Amino acid sequence: MLAALTFLAGIAAVGTTPPAPVTPAPAPAGAAHSWYVGDLDPGRLQALGAADADRARAERLARSVTVLDLGDPDVAPGSSQLPDHRGTASPGQTREAVVAFARGWVATPGAPPLLLVLGTSNYGAYVDGAHGAAWGRLTEEVATAVPAGVEVRGGLDAETTYAGPRVTRAFARGYLGATRRPLVDFGDCGCTPGQALAGGWTRADRAAVAAAGAVLPQQYRTNGVDAARWGSLERDVRRLYGHPLDVLGVLTEVRACAGPPARDCAGIDLGPDEAVARLSRALGRPVPAASDIGYLAPPPPPAAATGAAGGPGRRTTVVTVVALVATAAAAVGLRARRGPRRRRGPRRRGGPRRTRRLVGPCQDAARQSEDR
Repeated sequence: MLAALTFLAGIAAVGTTPPAPVTPAPAPAGAAHSWYVGDLDPGRLQALGAADADRARAERLARSVTVLDLGDPDVAPGSSQLPDHRGTASPGQTREAVVAFARGWVATPGAPPLLLVLGTSNYGAYVDGAHGAAWGRLTEEVATAVPAGVEVRGGLDAETTYAGPRVTRAFARGYLGATRRPLVDFGDCGCTPGQALAGGWTRADRAAVAAAGAVLPQQYRTNGVDAARWGSLERDVRRLYGHPLDVLGVLTEVRACAGPPARDCAGIDLGPDEAVARLSRALGRPVPAASDIGYLAPPPPPAAATGAAGGPGRRTTVVTVVALVATAAAAVGLRARRGPRRRRGPRRRGGPRRTRRLVGPCQDAARQSEDR
């Protein structure tokens, strides 16, 4: 709570206006699992929680820090557009899925304590204080529903290239006003020493978001720039707030790169052990843990849906296409009789919905080259 109050005071001082299940590749020993969640089936999430707990027990982890990344803010506060265009999740669907994961974890004999981070991002047109407040309330609801042995916090993949500092800090204020549970920043610093930040951010803006709770810094790049950036950001936090960053560990993406499907991650596939060592050196103190993120994609469609050539699946496809063509032809004829359709007004708050390109496996080549 003290960190939250300090963060809110910093807001005033600095100002708010800126100038079928798949089997992923295993994380290296000693790293917990985190997930880009593309499937909200409670049964599958419960089984996933049990499997991750069993692995954490076998690896003798003292505690697992697990991010369940639900994607980006959607139109309704508290809702999410799931990673990689996997659909939209309502707060109720998210709550049910995350609680199922926690129950699977706790039901596993010998499972270590779990710090479960309910993750979203600052990407897109719907990042604001209302969504932050809704995310805080959702975090509270999940925390009251999970079994003992699970600590729940809200999380934000905060990145300077996603949205500006004003709306990102508004999200953080909204979250902190709705819950006493710290916010976990699991984003990319984007704060190379001696260089201007993207999107109108200042170093004080980025420090304010990181100091709002705890951090699980992304450590993806093999050239060492991520550790240097977070080391410099901690110096800003010490200067502005009088205390170091609360570092929960590091976040890597070896499993996301390995797939399936495999992704081109040259230069951004730093392993958890090396990530811990580098950030520990940059901060001048031990980093306690690592979490490696992968994709939980929806199961493939049933085989009967495609069918063999000439079989029932093919006949169904042909019938469906014919029906769609007939429907389209009817619509064209109807429009010709009625005249042109009126143009809709602009979408609320900033235009059409977008989905972020997940940092790491989905980074564009230009950004990779710039950071190397």
